[in-house]
Amino acid sequence: MAAALERQSLVKLCSGETYEKAQAILRLAKAKTGLGSGYLVAHPNALPGVCAYLASEELNNNEVSQKAAVASACISQTDFTKALNVVRKALGPIGRQHTRGLNYRSLIGTYRVAPAEEAMEWMLEAESSIPNVDMLRARHRATTVTCAIFYWICQIMEVQGVQEKSLCQNYGVPLPAFKSVIKALDKNCDVVAGRIKSQLQEMNSSGAPSKLRTRPSTSPQKSPSKSAMKAKSQDTTPAKPLTLKRAVVAFSHSTIDDSDDVILPETPTKRRRVESPSKSCASASPTKRTIAPQRTTTSVAAFEQAIRGDSTPRHEEQKSAFSIATSSDSHSPLPGPSTPRRTRSHPSRLAEEPAAMEVDYQRSEPAGPPVRKRFRPVFLDQRQWCNRDPKLAKIWDAAIEHRTQMMGLYAHPFERYRPLITS
Repeated sequence: MAAALERQSLVKLCSGETYEKAQAILRLAKAKTGLGSGYLVAHPNALPGVCAYLASEELNNNEVSQKAAVASACISQTDFTKALNVVRKALGPIGRQHTRGLNYRSLIGTYRVAPAEEAMEWMLEAESSIPNVDMLRARHRATTVTCAIFYWICQIMEVQGVQEKSLCQNYGVPLPAFKSVIKALDKNCDVVAGRIKSQLQEMNSSGAPSKLRTRPSTSPQKSPSKSAMKAKSQDTTPAKPLTLKRAVVAFSHSTIDDSDDVILPETPTKRRRVESPSKSCASASPTKRTIAPQRTTTSVAAFEQAIRGDSTPRHEEQKSAFSIATSSDSHSPLPGPSTPRRTRSHPSRLAEEPAAMEVDYQRSEPAGPPVRKRFRPVFLDQRQWCNRDPKLAKIWDAAIEHRTQMMGLYAHPFERYRPLITS
């Protein structure tokens, strides 16, 4: 109850850093001015105002004036001055040295602990969880308790750079007293430690998606070789169909060169649609019908000229012979309207031959037995009740083997008690 009233009076007088400093001085002043200390304050209710005034004086922020401190203590000016002098004597130079500028906020700023506000709340919560914190401050000094609580919270937060020995050396804290305060924290603040760890996990889980979003942006810059490999694979995969297309195009060019007068309506690589005889007869143009007799007459004339033995150039003879062969191969089986259709069907057949061969090769492979996609053993859910620990089974087998060996040496131990059956 008294601690709550003291806290309320401090909240009315100051806030922020001055409030924390006043709390630290108040704890030390209560320990130094207790019974048997030699420094007795006539009005104990004046301690919060005195400590708030001392904290404002040490921080040099003029947040708490002497009039406000006197008004909060509800005593006269002379009584307040006496109480102030007693507290100053009780604290002495050592108390001033260790309370000046050393608190949780200054330690957090020195060691750059983040998040700072949450760490500050956790330290104050851990301090309030210790049942005899005033006795610890009186026994081991306030600096020792402050540094120990700060170090304990930093260990839970996994803050790097806060070392036990360096912290004690920097602030003149004896190591045995420091360890005793740490033991008290471990004993009494398990609930606080669990709450801090759960809050840290929640903070880490809430911050994880932002990290995941930023990681993929840096990966393509670090490994450009992957994109190059992908580009190479894309360039090399369509090599096989390209060769087929090139062969087909070359064949079509050769046929076009041979038949200069023929103009085909479609590309030779495409299949012609299956049409009715009436449509095919109607779609055939008269020019194509007149082309065939002209080619046959020219070929016959060339053939007769070759038989007569006329002097013609060698390349013209080869050309005429080739034209005769192509005309005889392409136009002899069918009449005039169907001749272009026969010439167009040859490249498509050549293009389809590799695919057909691949299909035949795949079909020729022996088919294996059908794979069972589902396996459901009988009584699989009850098999666990019949199992036994393998280690226990091994021990049991060893015991049986040992028993048989011992019975072979010394016979069965209960053999003499077995009743004899007489017939």
